[in-house]
Amino acid sequence: MKKEKYLLILLFTSTFFCFGQEETDYLEYHEGTKVVWRKGKVLNGKPHSNWKYYDKNGILQLDADFDNGLKHGMWIYYIQSKKSEEGEYKNDKKEGTWIIYDIQGVLYRKENYKNGEKDGVFLEFYNGKIAEKGVYENGIPIGTWETYYSYGEHEGKIKFETTINSNSILFPFKEYYYNENITDISSEPGVGINKPYYAIGSVIISDKETDLNLDENTFLELHGNWKGYYKDGAEFCSGNYDHTSKNNSWKYYFENGNLMAEGVLKNDQRVDTWKFYYNNEKIKEVANYITRSNGESHLWGENKEYYENGNIKSEGIYDLKREKWTDASHTKNYYENGKIESIITRTEEDTSDYYSYFENGNIKNRTWWDGKKLAYFFYYENGNLKSVSFYNSSKEKTGVWKEYNEDGTLKETINYSN
Repeated sequence: MKKEKYLLILLFTSTFFCFGQEETDYLEYHEGTKVVWRKGKVLNGKPHSNWKYYDKNGILQLDADFDNGLKHGMWIYYIQSKKSEEGEYKNDKKEGTWIIYDIQGVLYRKENYKNGEKDGVFLEFYNGKIAEKGVYENGIPIGTWETYYSYGEHEGKIKFETTINSNSILFPFKEYYYNENITDISSEPGVGINKPYYAIGSVIISDKETDLNLDENTFLELHGNWKGYYKDGAEFCSGNYDHTSKNNSWKYYFENGNLMAEGVLKNDQRVDTWKFYYNNEKIKEVANYITRSNGESHLWGENKEYYENGNIKSEGIYDLKREKWTDASHTKNYYENGKIESIITRTEEDTSDYYSYFENGNIKNRTWWDGKKLAYFFYYENGNLKSVSFYNSSKEKTGVWKEYNEDGTLKETINYSN
């Protein structure tokens, strides 16, 4: 559309008209046809008064006013017989309100100009509702700019808000998320941080000559210190952005102000030691992270979880290379009373041995894998054996299976050896 528009301007302003000083009618056809290309009046050899330009099908593309060669008055552009842009020129420069339409002819933007530069209120629309608004001064965005949710349950609510100072590189910025159900963040494997209701910090707008387009990171980079807030204004998180990526120390809070989580982020990914807390400020989890070759964060090394009463819930060491929990200190899970619930041991040869226990301390089941055979041993809570079963590497039943009564007497035997 822009290429067509600029071509029209060139055609109307670059042609030399060899006429006298009196106003004269001018008419020109598309080459080899009788379809009108352009028509208007000429004064002093220059386009004057109203001009109209048509395509090869005779459909109007531009309705423009001139004053002795200068663009002056109303200009209206058309695409497929629908208005695409309209506004006034004054002495060859845009002036006043210009309106831009989308391909369907629906209102898309309202821009204000002064002496050829954007100056005044800027509005962008989506489905007839304001999607973005702000102010220009001498072609530069200034003051408070707002971008709105244009669809969905938050339609019409502010999404972004920034205050622009033309003498600054960093601009104060506010972003709204409307997430009213912020939940525990410790269970996510990656960054896993739910967004706050709104956030305040700074942004870099890399091209002040360009419309803000706050929905696109092309011209917008989050930078510097940021804080996120709950709907009631309580702080949710605080940390640092480096050109849109979260970096350095970040902290997250419950709505009552108690610390929820703390640790270091690098390019939006968790690294090093992270600590997570219950809302009573007691430790919930201590986890270690490392960045993998694909740039994603992953658990590694020693990790521990705790019950709210302070007793340990689980502990283990994660081998990032093998992407499995190793046997360096076993992987252990505990009941809330402190008694062992399960233990799993793995070796470099991919053999494993798993034990689980009843809360009274008696064994509940044992599962072991030696690389060729998988065995299951289940027990009653009184300690007596309940069943024994085996599978081969193809997951087929094998060996002698046995089932026992609770008193320890044999109930059934099945031989799968054949």
